[in-house]
Amino acid sequence: MKRKLFFLIYFSLIILYGCKKNADLQLPYTEPKLVVSSFITPQDSLIQAAVSLTEPLYNNQNQSTNYKPLPDAKVEINDGVNSYNLLYNAKLERYVIDSFKLKIRAGSTYIIEVTTNDGKRAKASTTIPYLNNTLTYSMRKDNAVKTAYYVTGKWTDNNLQVNTNYMFDVVFTSLSFFSGNNSNGGFNDTIKMRNIHYKMANDLEGPNFEKTLDFSIYDTKSDSVYIDLITVSNEYMNYINKLGDAVGVLSNPFSQPVQMYTNVDGGLGIFAGLNRYSLRIFP
Repeated sequence: MKRKLFFLIYFSLIILYGCKKNADLQLPYTEPKLVVSSFITPQDSLIQAAVSLTEPLYNNQNQSTNYKPLPDAKVEINDGVNSYNLLYNAKLERYVIDSFKLKIRAGSTYIIEVTTNDGKRAKASTTIPYLNNTLTYSMRKDNAVKTAYYVTGKWTDNNLQVNTNYMFDVVFTSLSFFSGNNSNGGFNDTIKMRNIHYKMANDLEGPNFEKTLDFSIYDTKSDSVYIDLITVSNEYMNYINKLGDAVGVLSNPFSQPVQMYTNVDGGLGIFAGLNRYSLRIFP
């Protein structure tokens, strides 16, 4: 009986395998959307905006995660009174305008609008948060590791706006040695790497803040080390939180997918405001 059952299952599998057929499905066409990315701050000398188009996931010859920039769009930023055109810079692959022409001011709301020749239009707005210059700090060396340091930043919420969001950074560059291979054979090189360590905070913790960050300096002849206290808009806070969730998904294949935050109407991307206060702490 068991032998008859075995042969019955065996021949059934053969028949089912023979019924296999490659499906030729016509996937629906998805209209590309505008992708806009721009972070504006009063401290920048050049206001920039990256513009591209989404690309289909399937039947796509371009497998790169870097979308091609869109060089022939019209990009404008409005400060509530005047509109300013951003011009495409082929070297930066971004639309730019000098801060002498477009002043970014705390408390002001800015609107970015992107249009294309074929009628696509995307729009977003953000309000620049106020600067907080109450930052003080203390720094100590790690007794066990000579190159390691700890810096503690303290500041007071000036309550200039509701739900202030903060980012506390340690920023510096260091030299990094690496080796590789190219068409000419093996090579060695040294490059400057920009190091950023940050923690987020918001005024739910109360009016007084204290954050400690650790960092290492391997070359004391490298550039100076700064700490930044950055007030960020709600758009940036929502973006960075979702970005953290997305990175978690990439590191865990069993994570639930994350829908990335966007504040761009008519497209995708992020337009957000920041305001940076910096102190040099080393050397």
